[in-house]
Amino acid sequence: MNVSKGLMWAGILLIFATGLIHLIETPHHFEEATYVGVLFIFNAIGSAVTAFGIFLQRSWAWWLGALIVIVY
Repeated sequence: MNVSKGLMWAGILLIFATGLIHLIETPHHFEEATYVGVLFIFNAIGSAVTAFGIFLQRSWAWWLGALIVIVY
């Protein structure tokens, strides 16, 4: 997928922010329900993989990012 540098960096920063927020909130959600904390960790990992994929200009990364944000 060929996108402009500005769009690429916006996508990277926004999906990275989504993962970082989930990573920061993980301990609180582990206290409520363990499975929710685990899902927050998966979200953070998926966001990091997506950000790296967008950086490498892989089209699957945009689809994965959309899925992460929709499921969020």
